[in-house]
Amino acid sequence: MNGDPHTSEGTSRGEPEARYAVIGAVCGLLLIAVGWRIPLRAIGWPVIGVGVLFVLVMTAYLASLAWKAAAGPLGTVLKRARGHVRHDPLLGTLVRAPALHCWETTLVFGDHTVNVLIQGDEEPSPILLESARRVLADLEGLGRGLREHIVRQAHVEAAADPELAAELAAQRLSSIRWSSADDPGRAEIGLDGPDDGRFWYCEYVDGEFGPLDFDN
Repeated sequence: MNGDPHTSEGTSRGEPEARYAVIGAVCGLLLIAVGWRIPLRAIGWPVIGVGVLFVLVMTAYLASLAWKAAAGPLGTVLKRARGHVRHDPLLGTLVRAPALHCWETTLVFGDHTVNVLIQGDEEPSPILLESARRVLADLEGLGRGLREHIVRQAHVEAAADPELAAELAAQRLSSIRWSSADDPGRAEIGLDGPDDGRFWYCEYVDGEFGPLDFDN
């Protein structure tokens, strides 16, 4: 989801990993130095070998961490160079996702982010882009309406399955996708909740929320 929770989480994990890798590489260099000072080669050479192995493995790991850190920004730059990025005054940066036949952007909503997908190949569908702008101009209002809809359906579900109702009540807006230029008033809303094995969603048609359902 700039408010993306994964950014801070990735940073908090990445820095200690890099630190440990540097420490490991330094230990390897120390082992090499110690190995050279051992007069008995039958002992010295194995120590040197272990040190070299430490240095090679840790250096390769540091290189992989550096590549992961650079991959996101580099990918955006490459896509921009290939014409795979468009800027919208309301929706922000739209990035083409050829495999999905759509364009993607991410909007900050409260304490998390919402993924927005708009159908299109060479360009985002103009009619769907306009529909997305109209709906997302009031993202807060959309979120409030969805929350009320979730609470109402969770209340109905509670009589039959309290556990499922509790799971439903914990869902929050995660994504919204416009998929058909023939039906621009229809979008699919994806939700995110505590159960990673179940994906809740509903249709949003001309300002009305459809029944909430899930896929396993």
